[in-house]
Order: sequence, then C-alpha cells, then structure tokens
Amino acid sequence: MREFGSQYELACSRLRVTGMALSVPAKLARLLLEWTASAQQTEYGIRIHVSLTHGEIGECIGTCRESVTRILGDMQRKQIVNLRGSILTVMNRPALEACAGL
Repeated sequence: MREFGSQYELACSRLRVTGMALSVPAKLARLLLEWTASAQQTEYGIRIHVSLTHGEIGECIGTCRESVTRILGDMQRKQIVNLRGSILTVMNRPALEACAGL
C-alpha cells in the first residue's frame, strides 16, 4: 500500500506539471520548480543536479528536445537559470514562478 501511495503521489505530481500548464515554457518551469523542493540552496541560487537529457526532460513534459534546449537558453539569457553541464542553478525563483504562471 505504501508503494501504491507513493506511485499515486508521483503520478498526481506529474499530472500537475504537464496537465495544468498551457504552454511548453510553463510546463518546463513547473517541472524545475518541482525539482527545487528537494534541491540545495547556495549563495548563487537553488542548485539542482539534472541527471536527465534534454530529450528525456522533453518526454516528461510532452515536447521535443529542441524545445527544451531553446527554452532553457531563453531562461539563461534572462538570467532566471544557469546551466553548466548537469548542474542547473535557479537564480531567480520569482521569475521562474512567473514563467510557470504561478
């Protein structure tokens, strides 16, 4: 029952990320915000170790790799996030929340 409950919570969380957001940037922003819940706070922002490829992230939110790469690039140019290898730092959480429509 615990495993079932855990899987149910995970499924509901995924539906909130992909089902409620209208645009692809909002879906990606919500996914990143979800990941920040268990991330490390640093002096530069919230640090997330991303073990997924852009293609795998795209599968999570229902889009293609190219869209994920483009949106992350836009977020970097706006200094919302910083991506270096597999380390993503959320530098401006309020701006990321605005992207998510929250």
